[in-house]
Amino acid sequence: LKSGARRSALIIGPGGGRDVLLCLWGGLMDITAVEINSDLVSIMRKHSNFNGGLFSGFANISVRVEEGRQFLRSQADPYDLIFLSLPVINTTRSVEGYALTENFLFTLESMREYWGHLTGEGSLVVVAHNDAEILRLLVLALTMLERNGFVAAEAMKHLYVVASNDYLCLVLRKTAFTLAESRLMHQAMVTQRFQPASSFFPFVPFAHPILLGLSLGRIGLDDLIQQVRERGQVDHQRIARD
Repeated sequence: LKSGARRSALIIGPGGGRDVLLCLWGGLMDITAVEINSDLVSIMRKHSNFNGGLFSGFANISVRVEEGRQFLRSQADPYDLIFLSLPVINTTRSVEGYALTENFLFTLESMREYWGHLTGEGSLVVVAHNDAEILRLLVLALTMLERNGFVAAEAMKHLYVVASNDYLCLVLRKTAFTLAESRLMHQAMVTQRFQPASSFFPFVPFAHPILLGLSLGRIGLDDLIQQVRERGQVDHQRIARD
């Protein structure tokens, strides 16, 4: 988030509260956490002495038991941050087969809804399990932006991807990232010993080859869609063999 855009956050699927803590640490002042599992919310509130009352003891944190997209559709005000962390269940079917399947939280329509509920400088942040999920999300994001008048190379200036040994993170922002911002974030990634070859920042040449190709106009959205389709078919065949 830009320094002037650290006010409101919507977390879809906060689980045990780690994402809420991350938003607090990042300086978000007004946090809404929407969790579909009522039992999990009850457990968090029952054990508030252990977790610091994260789901019940803070005036600036609102916890709602609802389905995330349905809640979002009912909201008129935009958010500075919409955050989803590992919302796809980590199973063989849902991860390796993700390029072949749909998830209610990640469709073209949902991407439009997230984009439409961001403030002028707001960001959508998604933590995914692997590059298959990230590439699938990228197809949805670029398709949505293309239908809003962006070509792929220009749309790539509105996002970045950070890869680590554990997970990957996609950030999509309403305003384009500048060269200075990208250089700063890339340096921070290198300092944290993440994976530059699997990551992407606008204007930075050391990046995931597919994402770099998109940003330079060497490949287009149709090429990306074909690569995701081929990746999904390979994973599907491997699952069938196993």
